[in-house]
Amino acid sequence: MELAEQEREHAQEQCMPLGGNSIKAGNFGTDNASRMNPRLSKILSQVSINKELIVALANSEVKLMLEVWFNSIQTVGIRNYLVVVLDDEVEEFCRFNGVPVYRTDQNANVDTIGNTGGSHTGSELKFRLSGLKFRILQEFLQLGYRVLLSDTDII
Repeated sequence: MELAEQEREHAQEQCMPLGGNSIKAGNFGTDNASRMNPRLSKILSQVSINKELIVALANSEVKLMLEVWFNSIQTVGIRNYLVVVLDDEVEEFCRFNGVPVYRTDQNANVDTIGNTGGSHTGSELKFRLSGLKFRILQEFLQLGYRVLLSDTDII
């Protein structure tokens, strides 16, 4: 029981670097959820196929891996993919290459982690980025989409 409680606390801590506020958007896939983020809802409706898509998070530090990632996806004919961009440089790079992108609403915590990886290194940085991934993934799931969350170095 103690181990289960520790895991639950660890999962909650991953959301704390991002403000820690839980977002209540009604049931998953409801109209309430789409009203919470109409911009994301519109992008997803254009990119997804049968409400399914592959998503990767990227900042300029992984730009070369990201290029291999989206070129590989395009080569095999996958069309339902999206890159959640975390800084201006990678957003411009993706748009230039015709890659569908979503930029989260401006938020000081997200911008700090996305642009610089935060002021942290090693395991703490990975911890913060994991929290960011889960927060963004939550937005997609609340809108009723099925998501395969991919790292850019998966190829």
